[in-house]
Amino acid sequence: SPQWLECFERVHIRQRRTFDSSATPKVGVRRRDPKRRALPDIDAIRESFEEVIREAEADDPDLLRQRIRDLETELETRPTEIETREVIKTRKVRLLPKSEILRILNMGKKLSRSIDKLTGELVSNQLLLSVEQESHGDVSTSHSVKPETKPTPVTPISRAKTKEPSDSTGIGKAHKAILTVLHAYGSRSKLQLAFLAGYVHSGGAFNNPLSNLRTRGWVEGKSEIALTPEGRSYATYYAKNVHLPTGKALLEHWLGLSYFGKAHRAILTEVAIRPGGITKQLLAELTDYSYTGGAFNNPLSRLRSLKLIEGSDLIRLTEEFRKAINR
Repeated sequence: SPQWLECFERVHIRQRRTFDSSATPKVGVRRRDPKRRALPDIDAIRESFEEVIREAEADDPDLLRQRIRDLETELETRPTEIETREVIKTRKVRLLPKSEILRILNMGKKLSRSIDKLTGELVSNQLLLSVEQESHGDVSTSHSVKPETKPTPVTPISRAKTKEPSDSTGIGKAHKAILTVLHAYGSRSKLQLAFLAGYVHSGGAFNNPLSNLRTRGWVEGKSEIALTPEGRSYATYYAKNVHLPTGKALLEHWLGLSYFGKAHRAILTEVAIRPGGITKQLLAELTDYSYTGGAFNNPLSRLRSLKLIEGSDLIRLTEEFRKAINR
């Protein structure tokens, strides 16, 4: 096609060199037959017919019936399989609102505080009862709580006629309290002596009379304060008329000091009823003060400086004050 070849001209086409089966026989020309015939390409023919064969087999009724019989036989001989499926059941649960959760948590905290207070009061009452019973010579009860350390025996105050002080000028209440404590309990450290006498160990109301008694020659010692032979006779006289608070009464004496505020009393009360101590955070919650606020930390620091309590995270009574109020 000139249009397809894009060429419109006369061309020369060579003659075929192989056998031309389409040639027209001519007169007088001997026909040339092929000497050897080419073998057909069976694979190529088969490939060209594969699609046709597949379509024929797909539509062949006999083949389809045979396929059905084979599948039925296979299904009958196959063992029965039980299909198990895990079923997860879900149920909707109504969540509590945040306000309700906070209310329940606050109730739990209040309940915990109440239990802690009752437990502390029970331990304190048992401890004080034991101390009172021991002071009266009654230690037969099985419910008394034994003190951690055996108290020092109290020297009984003689009621016999004693020597009247020849020089009582300048002898005040603090002097008499100091002499009475040393007469009753023997030699004491300065801190224990102050606690038992009911005075602050670092205050002038205690240190000035103590210094005056040293000057008079009635007491001696620095780390351990003791009566001198001369001071013993004076202490025997003053001890008859001086009644010092002991045990629970001594604790109430400290709680009633005028320079103690509400926070001081609340902190000291909570710590005193817990011999094993109490954490600072719980102490703040029980006394209704902020853990980090000055209204709580300042009184706490003041009680530490007075050597009534000790500890930073675990707050407890100092050993000297605990022994003093448990006598």
